[in-house]
Amino acid sequence: MNFSAPFFELLRSLLPEFTLLGGALLCLLAGLSPTASVRRVTALVAVGSALLSTLVAASMSHLPQSGPGPVDLPELPTFLKIIIGLLGSLLLMGVAKVPDRLRQVLDAENAKPFVAGDDYRGEFFAFTLVSMAGAMLCAGAGDLVWLLLALELVSLPSYVMIACSRDDGRAQESAIKYFFLGAMAAAIFIYGFALMYGATGHTGIADIRAHVQAHGVSNLMLAGVALSVVGIGFKIAAAPLHSYVLDVYEGAATPVTAFLAVIPKIAGFAALILVLGTVGWFPSKDGRGVTALPPAIWSLLAVMAMASMVIGNTLGLVQKNVKRVMGCSSIAQSGYLLLGLLAGPALMAGDGAVEGSAWERMTVHASALASTNGLGALCVYLTVYGLGTIGLLSALGCLVDKHGHDATGWDSLAGLRHRHPLLAIIIALCSLSLMGLPVLGGFVGKIMLADATLAAHSSLAVVLVLFLVLNSAVSAAYYLRLTHVVLLGSDNNQLDLLPVQSRRVAALTAAIAVLAMGGFLAGPLLRAANRAAGMKTVEMDMQTVITSADGR
Repeated sequence: MNFSAPFFELLRSLLPEFTLLGGALLCLLAGLSPTASVRRVTALVAVGSALLSTLVAASMSHLPQSGPGPVDLPELPTFLKIIIGLLGSLLLMGVAKVPDRLRQVLDAENAKPFVAGDDYRGEFFAFTLVSMAGAMLCAGAGDLVWLLLALELVSLPSYVMIACSRDDGRAQESAIKYFFLGAMAAAIFIYGFALMYGATGHTGIADIRAHVQAHGVSNLMLAGVALSVVGIGFKIAAAPLHSYVLDVYEGAATPVTAFLAVIPKIAGFAALILVLGTVGWFPSKDGRGVTALPPAIWSLLAVMAMASMVIGNTLGLVQKNVKRVMGCSSIAQSGYLLLGLLAGPALMAGDGAVEGSAWERMTVHASALASTNGLGALCVYLTVYGLGTIGLLSALGCLVDKHGHDATGWDSLAGLRHRHPLLAIIIALCSLSLMGLPVLGGFVGKIMLADATLAAHSSLAVVLVLFLVLNSAVSAAYYLRLTHVVLLGSDNNQLDLLPVQSRRVAALTAAIAVLAMGGFLAGPLLRAANRAAGMKTVEMDMQTVITSADGR
């Protein structure tokens, strides 16, 4: 059998995904083991597989991209895979004990003899790893068929995870809603993919991009991209396909809610970058930037962004359940993140040859270093949003009320500081970061999104940034309310602490990272994100500039 070199290079680019799928197989085997001690390490196997996948992706970051890269950004898939692996590891630590509270699993563990088919601990953790693998596949997809399968690989396991995460009818109801609305959304973006194929005759993303660049954007292509964007909007919980979010987030177990809020959103934005790159972001003729998206697509994204911000934050003001509040937050945060797509990739590009005086060249250099491109800002804010959401919901998942139910009501969380001060501080920090309080990661991320959007020098861009600022101010009402409840509320003695050490570690790690992202880690993360998003700055030695200026 004759395999070409590109085939083996493609397999190498998929090593992080193969690592996750191998971990999923090990989880299945561990969950079926007749030895109880082996079954108990299933969660540890899952976490280890996610961390190993992250290390594999990081080890490939210095190598030339072997697989297909999106929109001429060969480093972006690897960067997103690292983020998925890191955040996924924290999420797996959060869901570690979810199956252990289920009636069927408890009955299976106590049964003599043990019947492997009655214990679905292994399947649960395998599904989490498979969903993460689907998200990684979205990041590096090179074909519409591949992208379609990857998107569904993210969603299909999550339906089962929701249904079996709680011994409560609301979990099954949420899974059914999520399944049927997900099927509708899939039908929308599949039809969009079909129109894109009909307009170009290609399914390969690079081939479609080349065809559009050579022949222009047809109306059929615009219709296909528009439908694809709307359908994929379901994955990121953006308007108009946002209606499932509150019920599904409330119905799932709290750690599973965190998983739903993070992994599908990253996968959805990775898919949107691929789809949008087929009709825009081409190198400009002067070599100093990229072309804009078609006006119709840009307008569609702008409407989705503004609608998501307004709907999410308005609904958040009237919720009485913290998980529903986080659902509203997820919708609004998608609106903020869409600004990164509207800003697009780097404005500075080229080979570094800048004309003009030494002062002009130094000014261009400084501007390039200071600027943030849209996709870089998107990657930064995805990371910060993921950490804030994981920290808040993981801390919340450590708590139950006196009846053993998830403590998600305002009243049940009152005075958390008096009983569990560390968890109260974690919830407050992550909540304030999502709000955008200065010195925390969320503020840095929003500043980057606003800076990248304003770089478009458009009156509409100014309107979008105003929407970002005003809606962040509106969101302060429910974020500050949550902070006040846990830190300043009166203790009502309604909370018990679950013995889930890994979940507390995940929450604490995420909170520390949120603090660091607002400080010393902000610069390195921004540089890495900008590099992955294709931002090229003019490299020059300052002494050379000074010498050149003196010579002139």
